[in-house]
Amino acid sequence: MKTFMLLSGLLLAGVSVSAYQWDSIGPTNVQVYNFNTAYCGGNVVQVLCTNEGIIISENGNWNSYVTYDFPAWGAVGLDDNTLLLILGAGSYSDGIYTFNLTTHEVEVVEWMINPEFICFCNADDHYYAGGETGMVKSADGITFTSVEFFNMKKCESFVWYDNHYVVGATGGVYISPDYGNTWTPSTSTLLPPYSLAFDGNGKVYAIAPDEDLSTVFCHSNDFGDHWFVDVSSDSLSSVIIDADNNVFIGSYDLGVHRWDPDMNLLVPYNDWIPDLHVNNLGINPLVNCLNIVACTNHGAHILTEYIVGIDENTTDISTFDLKSFPNPFSQSAVISYDLQKAGKIKIQILNSSGRIIKTLIEQFQSEGRHSVVWDGTDQSGNPVDNGVYFYTLSTDDPGIPARTNKMLLLK
Repeated sequence: MKTFMLLSGLLLAGVSVSAYQWDSIGPTNVQVYNFNTAYCGGNVVQVLCTNEGIIISENGNWNSYVTYDFPAWGAVGLDDNTLLLILGAGSYSDGIYTFNLTTHEVEVVEWMINPEFICFCNADDHYYAGGETGMVKSADGITFTSVEFFNMKKCESFVWYDNHYVVGATGGVYISPDYGNTWTPSTSTLLPPYSLAFDGNGKVYAIAPDEDLSTVFCHSNDFGDHWFVDVSSDSLSSVIIDADNNVFIGSYDLGVHRWDPDMNLLVPYNDWIPDLHVNNLGINPLVNCLNIVACTNHGAHILTEYIVGIDENTTDISTFDLKSFPNPFSQSAVISYDLQKAGKIKIQILNSSGRIIKTLIEQFQSEGRHSVVWDGTDQSGNPVDNGVYFYTLSTDDPGIPARTNKMLLLK
């Protein structure tokens, strides 16, 4: 049975959620289609796939590279110095390309009109890509062969869980119980999903077109054979599962929501996100906390600590006017604050569990504006991991409560 819900109505439902924060990743003046972390040897490269090419995080900076003036739709690591990209604008020059991280040269390895996805499947150690005329696979990322079952079928999505593979393609959903050696159509008559995601228990979720409205959010308990519709709407774009099996859904005009199966509704997470047009959702494994990345028409933005170990203080910000810049930061951040009167103060850095990482200042200071720099190290001078951290300011005056704010380290 379908559960029909208007997402706009849910925004007015007054559902409360845990404290959370959205921060920008990279430039915000670009249309981002996908966020990928590509494993290149011992390094992890952050890649924004945009309407103008790719933007890569290099040495703490985001650098843009034009890829033949084609939009980039996805990226995956090939070797220590190479990315595999899918580029396309609906022409015979569309396809799978290599991008050299040193020379920044782009070379085609496989033609494919309107490519939809590219991934490395660690279940069988093969690269897979799908597009207008089928799906291809490769053991080395250079020589691709067609998966014959999907010849002349438009392949829009691919996901796996151990030996179970699920593909959204012309005609509906196709499943394989044996690492893609054999394929059968799903029992359900679901239209081809353009976003698929398995949770950690083997339950698969999908965003697919629908005949009644334009999109549905649905799930399958048997690896994609039977499907049950949870939500119908007219603007759903993508689905992703975080490390705690929370299911998040993106929308083209209503931002990001978390699916609550117990309450059978969508919970909005849209405070402070600068753009509600979400093209895709992703996860950033470089951040050591729960996170969701929303790819929007105005940059990529990361949602962090929507379930936090410590609460942010909600006292009047004018007490200290406590801020950090830049946020997110990659090398160092300046913490600035105003003291209304002189006194002994303490500024400390805490991790997401509330453990003290470093004490930056513990001394008497005069009234007025002050600042201190945190270089992303702990008390022993060792670099800390990427993730969300808290900076707290307290005084020796029991009448002035401490204040805590968040900062995001993202190298």
